[in-house]
Amino acid sequence: MNFFWLFSLSLLFNILHIECYNKEEFVTIWAPQTFYDTKDYNVVVLSNNIDKRTEIALQFRRSLATVSLVSDKVLKVRMSNPNKSGSKTKFNLIMTLHRNETGSTGQRHMCMTQTLQEIQAEKKNFFTFIQTDKPIYKPGDDVRFRIIVVDRDLKPYHMNNININVTDSLNRPIKVFDDLGESYLGVFTQNFSLSGNTPLGIWKIRAVIDKMEQWETSKEFAVSKYTLPPFAAYIQLKEKHLLTNSILKLSFYAKYSFEDFVRGNAQLTITCTTNGQVVVSKTFNDIANIHTVKYKAQDDLKAKTRTKLDYLATVVFTDSESGISANKSIKFTVHADNSPKIEPNHPAKFMPGLPFGIKVSVYDWTGKLIESTHERVVIKLECRLQNGEVRTYVFDGVIRRGVAIVNALISDDTDELTVKIQYILVTYEKKIEKGSVIVGINKIAVDYMPK
Repeated sequence: MNFFWLFSLSLLFNILHIECYNKEEFVTIWAPQTFYDTKDYNVVVLSNNIDKRTEIALQFRRSLATVSLVSDKVLKVRMSNPNKSGSKTKFNLIMTLHRNETGSTGQRHMCMTQTLQEIQAEKKNFFTFIQTDKPIYKPGDDVRFRIIVVDRDLKPYHMNNININVTDSLNRPIKVFDDLGESYLGVFTQNFSLSGNTPLGIWKIRAVIDKMEQWETSKEFAVSKYTLPPFAAYIQLKEKHLLTNSILKLSFYAKYSFEDFVRGNAQLTITCTTNGQVVVSKTFNDIANIHTVKYKAQDDLKAKTRTKLDYLATVVFTDSESGISANKSIKFTVHADNSPKIEPNHPAKFMPGLPFGIKVSVYDWTGKLIESTHERVVIKLECRLQNGEVRTYVFDGVIRRGVAIVNALISDDTDELTVKIQYILVTYEKKIEKGSVIVGINKIAVDYMPK
């Protein structure tokens, strides 16, 4: 893959004799950052602000190309790459500009050479990827792996030889697939078994393609003793938002991976995360299918406050035969009432003569922004003037996607400001402090002015 870099070169041409050519000229060069052997590439030259004919010579290794530049022209230069680069891995792309000028002293020749960029030389013409069927194995498991080799165009690479070495966590060779003489068209698949007392830790698979050890590719996997539960626990709740006068209906069960129900015991715990109180802790024996329980929110869950309470229900299911356990949790909330809620957002201080913005977010009783597009929020601004007079400005804030926005201009002689907001039966009132120039402008301009 060729990643292109953009090099913008600003050149000041200096005369080789007496006079100076002081006009600034710009030349932009696009060239590959990496060259592969046996490949040819385009170098793109863009001339800007060049009002006279200029010749440019680009030299890369043993390749030389010369073109003429005219203002606002884009030219492509074909740069060939020799097959053999020896031991060098970096080469310079050199640009030389030539121009003949006629000045007061007669004809003069301008020439400037600039090394543009170091370009990497890459000989590798294939890429190797190693896959395992899972990242962690237990002692005694079968390890299945696959080696995929593609060329630079991501097509299968025809391998003439492949060597594979598997080492354990102590870096000891465990399995070797050596000097496989068959021809593999880009893919090699194999497997091996781990012994029951194999060492735990990180193992490694190394692959060398066509005996090119300098481009060895490796893949790590872990060998560990672990036990995955053969089943999963489930807990279901139809409504996650309840009122204090309602009843909680909760269902739980466990199933094997092949969808049969698990027979066993279930420990159910319900905790009020708001105050940390455990309100339900009960064990249910011999559960073999979906089991449903009911609890009164006010009595059983102790939801007797006038504020909302958050809960966490957790079930731990234990298989009666194997003793293996699996758990599952779910959150829900009990509300004191189903009244909507408003969340006003406005500057902490106001400035006479400057705008004052108010944003009101309206939520339903479950905490979601209401979706109404026609309801309104009544917003009142009570301004007490310096002469003692009180003026009240009333705005109907149209709710769109749960938000109402109102902007008002505070008069120059305002001394006190009170904000009053009402949505159905929900009210809000706040006396706003008169602010300084710095605080008032920053708050309004940055946070609350409409864009």
